[in-house]
Amino acid sequence: MNTVNFDTLKAAKSLQDVGFEARQAEAVVVMVTCALSEGLATKDDVRELKAGLAALDSKIDNGLEALESKIDNGLEALESKIDNGLEALESKIDNGLAALDSKIDNGLAALDSKIDNGLAALDGKIGNGLVALNVKIDTGLNDVTQKLTIRLGGIVIGAITLLEVLNRIFPVVPAP
Repeated sequence: MNTVNFDTLKAAKSLQDVGFEARQAEAVVVMVTCALSEGLATKDDVRELKAGLAALDSKIDNGLEALESKIDNGLEALESKIDNGLEALESKIDNGLAALDSKIDNGLAALDSKIDNGLAALDGKIGNGLVALNVKIDTGLNDVTQKLTIRLGGIVIGAITLLEVLNRIFPVVPAP
């Protein structure tokens, strides 16, 4: 750092003119001289600082560009992973649905077959039952018919016998 030109004698005299004693004025001038030589920035210091800030600004810009590039690459990779994951998930769903559809179709076919077999067996039982029922009805009707015929025959014989008895008791006279 460069030092600043400062007229210490003139400064001490100015302080004495406003009422400082010589020793006080000298002490103040020494303190100001030390402060100026150690703490103030010169034009060269400001130029160096500007150059340093420009370099820092350039580094920050480069770092931001690199960070932005990493973020873009990361987002692209993440988007690709998401797309691949979604495709795999869709494929699993499609395969699962196809397998489920096949199981449902097989189950329905098996159930349909069981229903058909059950209906056929039931139809056979009903058919056999109807045949047996028809046989029983026919047998019963034959029995009833036979019994009615026998009774009717008995009634007819009884009626004829009664007519003959009546005819003997009350003979019929032929008409003139």
